Amino acid sequence: MRHFTVYDPEAMGSPRKAHPLLGYAVSPEEALQRAALMLHLTEWPRFRELDPGPLVSLVSRPRIVDGRGVLGADRWTAAGRQFRARGRPAPAGEGK
Repeated sequence: MRHFTVYDPEAMGSPRKAHPLLGYAVSPEEALQRAALMLHLTEWPRFRELDPGPLVSLVSRPRIVDGRGVLGADRWTAAGRQFRARGRPAPAGEGK
């Protein structure tokens, strides 16, 4: 069982050599299969433009952490995601 699966369309060769124990996906959808948490850690436009609706059904728990602070929180929460982002407070009613 892999604990982390990663996908980056521009930089997969070097990480595979440096971190061979990680799981590597060929698409965002494959990376999210049964994921408990989605970490967004890049500013590539293709990730900012992802449609969150279809992605919700792929994960076991619909949670996302936007480590770059570039995703639209409203789009992701409207699709049923628990959304946290760098520099933004937690939504009202959620514990820390």
